[in-house]
Amino acid sequence: MKRKTFAEYLEENGIDAKGLEPSDLVQHMNSHNEEADKVRDEAMQAKASSEDVEALRKELSRSSEEREKQFEMLKAAFAENQKSIKKMLTFNYNPDSSIPVEKQIENSLEKNKDVLIQNLQAKSKENAKSVTVVIKAADTPLFQTDGAGTVTGNIPQAYRKPDIIDQRRREGFIRNWITVMNIPSTAGGDSDLVQWMEQANIEETTGTTAEGALKNDMHWEYVVKEERAKYITATTVVSKQMLRRVGQMSQRINTQLMRSIENELELQILFGDNTTENINGIFTQGTAFSSGSLAGTVPEANNYDVLLAAIKQGATGSSGTINAVGEPAGFTMSVIALNHAAITAMQLSKGSDGHYVMPQFATASRPELAGVPIVPNNYLGADQFLTMEGSLVELWIEEQLTIEVGLVDDQFKKNLRTIRAEMSALVAIPDNYVNGVIIGDFTTAKAELETV
Repeated sequence: MKRKTFAEYLEENGIDAKGLEPSDLVQHMNSHNEEADKVRDEAMQAKASSEDVEALRKELSRSSEEREKQFEMLKAAFAENQKSIKKMLTFNYNPDSSIPVEKQIENSLEKNKDVLIQNLQAKSKENAKSVTVVIKAADTPLFQTDGAGTVTGNIPQAYRKPDIIDQRRREGFIRNWITVMNIPSTAGGDSDLVQWMEQANIEETTGTTAEGALKNDMHWEYVVKEERAKYITATTVVSKQMLRRVGQMSQRINTQLMRSIENELELQILFGDNTTENINGIFTQGTAFSSGSLAGTVPEANNYDVLLAAIKQGATGSSGTINAVGEPAGFTMSVIALNHAAITAMQLSKGSDGHYVMPQFATASRPELAGVPIVPNNYLGADQFLTMEGSLVELWIEEQLTIEVGLVDDQFKKNLRTIRAEMSALVAIPDNYVNGVIIGDFTTAKAELETV
């Protein structure tokens, strides 16, 4: 049986290759090639003569060339098919439309997709249909404004920063300048009471004595002093949905409660009045400013003069006395705490001729006066001052700041939660150290120092 060419196959079957879709053309090529391969295999099985084999070899070579022609024919068919698809779309662009051209094309394709699919699936070019896509101007354009045809809400969608902006807190934290300790647990459990022993009521007549004479006596007592810890608490109520749906909400609530506790602790350390459940604070236990020997001796007294006099008061004792063995009965001040407004006022203070005063005040890192650092603490009033030997003031923590979640009353039914933060602490300043904590206000102190 003679091997047919693909052209002979098409002619014999009455097929016009130009009118075929690529998929149909491939089908016919496969049918022809299967038939041609069958002729070759039968010749090989019949053990054809060498002449026949030679002729068959030439036929196979021609078959290879013919398959290359088939490939070119298939490429041409695909190119023609692409042109047909382009002809299916007659696109009328409307420049007056408020809709972007890309959106016009997208809307038109979506509207006519069923017809396009039917045409692409058609078996012949003659059966394909032309599709006209028409874009019309919108009757009522959409604007993100009030009125007819509006779109409400965030259009476009707003970007929300992931963090939450909290309110700023006052500068302070005097506890950075005092001694902080935890109340140890005892065999009887945790305690809210701190006690200590102090020497008191010293009586002495120390001095030289003649041989055989009565020796000098010295007497004193030891007394027990104590302070009790007080609780500082804060609570808030939040829904379970809020905790679940708002990112970082639980952490934010905890942070806010902690800051609130820290804020109240600072106020209690400084100004707690030791009544009911208030801590016995520094301004309650400390020693009031006293000009002592400087009273009425300072012309045009200013805030610098007051602080220098307070440092001197702490170094020599509240009355400026010297003890029996000739040593100053005082303390070494380690810090001066002032409101930021007071610090700025001192930095800006000038003499009558316009020069800045600032005696021994400015350093590279922070202001100092007579070697004592001045730190801002906006919990103090603008007219208040505090200077002390900070290590002698003790903050004792009974219970560190803790946060707990619970249910109150009918909160379970309402899907609510109560979040509680609390801590327990006390401030202890032994009586023998209170003269190392000097407190006062500039107005009163300047009046004491001012020359009469």
